[in-house]
Amino acid sequence: NSTFVWKHPLEDFNSLTQLIVHETQEMDELKTLLDNIRDSYTDFVDAILHYAKKKPSRLEAVVSFLKNNPGADSSDVIQFVSEQPDFMEDAAFMSVS
Repeated sequence: NSTFVWKHPLEDFNSLTQLIVHETQEMDELKTLLDNIRDSYTDFVDAILHYAKKKPSRLEAVVSFLKNNPGADSSDVIQFVSEQPDFMEDAAFMSVS
């Protein structure tokens, strides 16, 4: 996967400029970060990707965590995700009769 970015000569970028990246590119970046964790495994990667794709804020938080904690292992990531305030929004609840 290669990246190509081009700036038009008349465009004036400044420190407040924001590059909009397609969500699939961000998910690809997250998958790469997860795959590079030393004890990564398929179900772990799939679960974290599933969690992150539900909301852009989740995706941003997990990518940021991984970039700021390059030595994190899968249990560190699972702990981080499970401590997020919206983690239980995806929990499956079963009523007991």
